[in-house]
Amino acid sequence: MKKVVILIAMGLFTIGSSFAGSDPVLIEEISQKVTIDLSTITLDKYEKDFVLVQFKIYDGLIQIVKIEASQPELKYLIISELEEIHVKTPYSESEIHNFNFTFKKK
Repeated sequence: MKKVVILIAMGLFTIGSSFAGSDPVLIEEISQKVTIDLSTITLDKYEKDFVLVQFKIYDGLIQIVKIEASQPELKYLIISELEEIHVKTPYSESEIHNFNFTFKKK
């Protein structure tokens, strides 16, 4: 367990600040609920790894419209995390939200 905590601390995980039209409440809610275990991922030493997600919210559940990632493993981790989230605040089902997860090695 101690190794997992150290690896998570070594791999800095931040949620990007380029949210085209996203609600700060939604950003905060997702930031609190997404926890990534980076113990199985080798992050790039020289560049930030990323996952860019476009999604809609239907009945509180996140439905991914488009997703791009620097590594397939990061993509699958983010997908599994987002599938588990139930968003409390109601949003228009036609609204597309953009989220940028960035990862860099410390």
